[in-house]
Amino acid sequence: MLSSLGTEFSAYAIHPDEPESIDAFFKMLPLQPASPHPGHTVALPVDYWFNGDFSNTLSAAQPYSYITLDQMFRNNLGSQRTHQFVSPDGSLIIPTDLPIVQGEPFWGTKWVHALDAYGLAKASPGDVFYATNEAEQRTYRGKLNSEGVLEGITLFAERGGESLAVDKAGNIYIAAGNIFVYSPAGSLLRTIPLPERPHDLLFGGTDGRTLYALSEHSLYAVR
Repeated sequence: MLSSLGTEFSAYAIHPDEPESIDAFFKMLPLQPASPHPGHTVALPVDYWFNGDFSNTLSAAQPYSYITLDQMFRNNLGSQRTHQFVSPDGSLIIPTDLPIVQGEPFWGTKWVHALDAYGLAKASPGDVFYATNEAEQRTYRGKLNSEGVLEGITLFAERGGESLAVDKAGNIYIAAGNIFVYSPAGSLLRTIPLPERPHDLLFGGTDGRTLYALSEHSLYAVR
């Protein structure tokens, strides 16, 4: 669980088997410099907002040119993060950069992709990972390398939104007003309408075939 609390920001591990003790139930994870963890799983944001804020988009090389949002997105997702949170057993890593802070350091507004995302998704080295740029309204995919960085990033769909999820068959569900379902080949298969705009998507249930969609006011479940 991520929080904006602190001079940077914070992460907590939750132990549901220890409900009687707050100290055992919540464990704060220290923010530490990035380092290799062979065999680990990473949790990465599935949604981003790349619109050029806090960035120098003018290339110094002549003739002068501007870096596009597409280039910015690929370059950022293909770069190593400077810091990380590590689960107590060392099996899960949340890579992150330090946040940009506006205002008083402890309570000020903070911007960093891991904290600003509507959701995170787990992946292991060699997995294909999908991520959406809400500002550009596009979705991309790449393959996770051993350092927890995406390689071979390509455009997947000319649609992007607040979140996405992948089912067991490899189909991609993009939350963009409604839920748009794509095949791994990039073909639109169906649209799932919801009464409210979904913000986060997650598959669960005993067989992993129930799609949960969180909106501003409600939680929906779709088989």
